[in-house]
Amino acid sequence: MRHDWNSLLGSVEARVTPVTHRTSELYPHADILAEYLQDFAAKQVRHIEYHTQVTRISKYGPLEDSSDGFKLEILKRGKAAEPRICKIVILATGLSQPNKPSNVVGADLLTGYEQLPASGRSFENQSVLVWGFGNAAHETARELQKYTQEIHLLHRRPGLQPGEALSLQAQSTSGLPRFAFFTHYPGASSGGRVLRARRRS
Repeated sequence: MRHDWNSLLGSVEARVTPVTHRTSELYPHADILAEYLQDFAAKQVRHIEYHTQVTRISKYGPLEDSSDGFKLEILKRGKAAEPRICKIVILATGLSQPNKPSNVVGADLLTGYEQLPASGRSFENQSVLVWGFGNAAHETARELQKYTQEIHLLHRRPGLQPGEALSLQAQSTSGLPRFAFFTHYPGASSGGRVLRARRRS
């Protein structure tokens, strides 16, 4: 069975059918993911606060177990509410600033990932260059290839070296994608398959 990269941790404990049992597609339709998230939220309703904005996070402690924790100051529907005290905070907001190159001629002509439409239809019959080699670049290229005439991925990493194992080169600065299981960075590619290359005689 392939790795399920769409389901949340805790699905089994929450008795929620994971995405891999809802579809066999690696990139399922958004409706399937939305349905899964609704089911997950329904099972976790006591632990989810809607219409809540965290305005400040500060260290707090010691807690009951003598460890330090965090104090979250929040707004509920725009009004100050009772702060929340917790042991762990997971910040899952993505990069705070888009990564825009400043030393590249024509950088002002690039369309950033954060500016792309959800569908690649507006690029129909065009030749497109995707600058990058991480998860966002491959995700973008996959969507665009449905509509574009041709698509190229450009990256600044050196090419593959003959005679060195691909798995070792994948961990270093080689011409292979940066896989998240090597880099531990969420922006790197989270899935992929390396095919065995035949050496020409």
